[in-house]
Amino acid sequence: MWVFAVLFAVSSVACLAAVLFTRSTFEAVYRVERAAPDAQPQGTPTLYELACLSGHLGELAVCQLHRRRGLTATPAGRVGPRRTRGVKTFDAAVLAAIGPAGGDLIKVAKEVGRRPEAKALRRKLVARGLMRDERLIARHDRATVWASAACVLTVLAGLVSLGVVVSRHGNALIPLGAFALLIGLMVLSGRRLFGSIRGDRTPLGDRVVELADADPRWRDELGQVALEGYWGLPPGHPLRRPWEASRAREAAEERARAAEMDHANNGGGNGGI
Repeated sequence: MWVFAVLFAVSSVACLAAVLFTRSTFEAVYRVERAAPDAQPQGTPTLYELACLSGHLGELAVCQLHRRRGLTATPAGRVGPRRTRGVKTFDAAVLAAIGPAGGDLIKVAKEVGRRPEAKALRRKLVARGLMRDERLIARHDRATVWASAACVLTVLAGLVSLGVVVSRHGNALIPLGAFALLIGLMVLSGRRLFGSIRGDRTPLGDRVVELADADPRWRDELGQVALEGYWGLPPGHPLRRPWEASRAREAAEERARAAEMDHANNGGGNGGI
């Protein structure tokens, strides 16, 4: 029975640690939201804040710089810098993403979203309870993986204990019931905590975007880009055709990658047979 006792004790400690760690990361993600559960949006967001909440910060920054004649765009979807001095924060981010050799319209917007300027704006929105902290979400995702691993190891420990007890003609109901109870308690105590947290915005951030979407003040060109990205560009806009070309190129690249993966999974065609 000592094998069962040791495995059960170790499994209990592992499950308890996994649940407590996962709970702490879960609470850390939602700490700002719990502090003001009935909060209402305060003030009107800036254009860049709205774009960040909508997930279209890069697209807005590119359109803003293009509007100020800070970049060129070709019908093939390539963009290049026109000036590099006397620019604002996100203009500088766009120019850095483009580089001296130019870049693809869609890829430049994505790169802007990864720039330090974008991360700084996200941190401000996190502090105001409008967005969730990406680092805390990643930490919670790792914690759920560890909790799942602890659950699997507990099941294996239970099977080993059961096998040892049965081989020695002991009472199999003891390890079976003990480990079943342990796993059940772990699942029940952490059922709200396990799994990935979806969405970058908090409910308060969702409310800000909903109010902006219904507000006629955001019906202009830049407001629509902030809410919808390049999809908000009106027909005939100078960036509309470059965006369509860039989108077509991106789709072609995705198809090529998918075909390459299929080829690799099939063993490289006849050569893999």
